[in-house]
Amino acid sequence: MDYNLIKVFNSVCQTKSLTKAAEALNMTQPGISMALKKLREEVGVELYFRKGRGIELTSDGQWLHERFQKAEELLALGQSPELFRLYCTESLLYRLEGKIDAHFVESPLDDQQLFDDLFSRKIALVLDHLPRQSSALISEKIHSEKMVVVCREGHPRIGDVLTEEEYFSEQHIAIKMLRQNLSAFDYLAEQTVQERNVVTVTSSIASMMLIVSNSDRLGSVSESMFNRWGKALGLKCFDFPFPFKSVNYHITYHRRFINDLNHQRLRELIKQEVSL
Repeated sequence: MDYNLIKVFNSVCQTKSLTKAAEALNMTQPGISMALKKLREEVGVELYFRKGRGIELTSDGQWLHERFQKAEELLALGQSPELFRLYCTESLLYRLEGKIDAHFVESPLDDQQLFDDLFSRKIALVLDHLPRQSSALISEKIHSEKMVVVCREGHPRIGDVLTEEEYFSEQHIAIKMLRQNLSAFDYLAEQTVQERNVVTVTSSIASMMLIVSNSDRLGSVSESMFNRWGKALGLKCFDFPFPFKSVNYHITYHRRFINDLNHQRLRELIKQEVSL
């Protein structure tokens, strides 16, 4: 029997919908219907019937699904898994690289590329700030931490407290990143604030911290990044002097991986490491 028929039928059984199964497997709905028709012809029994907008398994369909599930599990266990390729935001990259057996790539600056590469299967998983934006994707929030403002220890105008007036009177370094067509700063600001005097734009948090350590400019980083590198670079940090969201990290992946045993193990390992 064609293994693709097993995958299609299991996906339909799990989602209870031809449409959702098509999204999960990156197929068209007519393609799903043709595969089910071929499977029905091979086994010679009715496997499901329509119920509202979804489907309900017949007793024969349920029996077959249980055996197909075991077949997929055995096939997955018997395979030598290749390293998954995943996008990871810089703040988590330093915490996970070398501890998780996967091919890490720093997240692209444009969030559209994140989703394009998930759908095209170039990437198996994304660790980033964005929740899912498609019914074909699954997104799980795994971590949250606050953002802080950083400047060098010997800053000539900023002492032990940072006021809103002082914040906006200084020059700033910004991250060249767009999420939902917003800059990283605008994406996390809880309200509309006055425009900052941004004089330098960089694509890396690490380079931002280095520039801040050798200038009088201000930057903003996650608290974990400051805790890891701030003191070594001679930096000090402050809470934002106006409402600013914590940054939430999500695991996002295509539904096609929901029952992939190796992918499940990867997700659990990532959650364990991030929670430490």
